[in-house]
Amino acid sequence: MAGKYTSVYALRRVLNGKAKNPHRGVDFRAPAGTAVKSVAEGRVILAESHYYAGNSIARTDT
Repeated sequence: MAGKYTSVYALRRVLNGKAKNPHRGVDFRAPAGTAVKSVAEGRVILAESHYYAGNSIARTDT
């Protein structure tokens, strides 16, 4: 993969001094327009920018 890892899966996050749920994804830094590949078949159900989650892509198996 051409992007650089910027966060790993299950990283424990702390916001305002309180532990939150572990990170449920893997973050990569890559130039705009870089193709995104999935590890499994599915349909993209979300591709948006979010305040806490940043630029996010989600898929479903159905």
